[in-house]
Amino acid sequence: MRYFVTPSNPNIFLIGIYENQLYGFGEKNEKFCLYQKSIFDNGDWEEFLATEINVMKAECCENGLHVASGFHGKEIWITTRDKEFTHVFSVDIFTKESTALKMLEKLYDGFTTPNLNICCKCLNPVLRFLRYEMNLFSLIITPRCYNKDVGIYRILVYFNKSRYCLLQMDSNSYKLPFIISSNVAVNGAGEAIFVEKENGQIKTMGLGASGMQIKADFPENFVWHDMAFFHDEILTFSLSRQKRDDDILLQLSYLRFSVPNSSVDIRVDLSFAVDSSFPSFESVPFFFSYQICAVKIPSLETPMVEIEPRFIVFQTTSNSIVTIPLRMLSLSESAYLSLRQIPEPSLPPAIPQFMVFEQILNFFNYFFGRKSKKTVDRWMSLNFIKKTLGLSNNYALKNN
Repeated sequence: MRYFVTPSNPNIFLIGIYENQLYGFGEKNEKFCLYQKSIFDNGDWEEFLATEINVMKAECCENGLHVASGFHGKEIWITTRDKEFTHVFSVDIFTKESTALKMLEKLYDGFTTPNLNICCKCLNPVLRFLRYEMNLFSLIITPRCYNKDVGIYRILVYFNKSRYCLLQMDSNSYKLPFIISSNVAVNGAGEAIFVEKENGQIKTMGLGASGMQIKADFPENFVWHDMAFFHDEILTFSLSRQKRDDDILLQLSYLRFSVPNSSVDIRVDLSFAVDSSFPSFESVPFFFSYQICAVKIPSLETPMVEIEPRFIVFQTTSNSIVTIPLRMLSLSESAYLSLRQIPEPSLPPAIPQFMVFEQILNFFNYFFGRKSKKTVDRWMSLNFIKKTLGLSNNYALKNN
């Protein structure tokens, strides 16, 4: 299976994937800012939307922010803390229109702002739609990484059609009495799933809920060494890793789990091999994009619903982004990935002889490590190729 690794920015955190675009967030002049880049692009993130919303830095991490994020359709949903106040808003990725929920002071005071660490770096919290009932929309905020000092929690966000909002901290928060070897997936009921390892191999899968923890041995035919989780408001998936002599076997599985029923249903949907240098994802959650499609089967009256996988992406602890395309690539996408294999020249590009002063200046900058004041596009980024080949700024990789 082909995969590629692109540079990342430690101050920009992934939100998810929409079609061929990656979205992330960060801080710009102490304000919340959204970023965007092509999923194939070797270049830097580009600013997507700057806001006037102050963002609070986390106390536990060097560059962590008090932000939870998630996708719902074509909208990005964000909740961010500004000292003692919480902002909740959505951004349409096509129109860039931002819509903030309106906090009613009297109601807001009745439901204390969750005095809780929602650090996007060490907890990687996700914001998801839960349900719509009794004329109220509800969202939940749950962690994707486990921190023993914080534990498992649910923050409930309610709002009506007029966008009036209130927040409530779920009382069924809990901590696990043991050390786990993975990040976690937390369903709408607040139940968590995780794994534990023994001698480098996953031996136990655990389920947790307030006042109850369940452990179950892994089936003997599952030989996995690492596991990560992804979930949205609909489905939960795991990505597992099995070490082999010269390569690594990855398996994408669909999960269903229930603490009251003490059940875990694991269905392996996709298996593929990568080389032994494939980066580790043991301590980071992954992002998965897919399309739900209907498949007509002659023997059945109604079409079956199937999942068509698109991309797997995760951000490593060493500040790189690993991308696995799971769909067929277009000619332009394949050509771009091939261009990215061209190594960067070890010397500065040649300069015309008549530009003597600039040639001397670049010579000293190169050998003494001084940074040029000019903006230089990353080698073989889309911007670099567009400028080099004289392509239109509207040029984009298409999956046709």
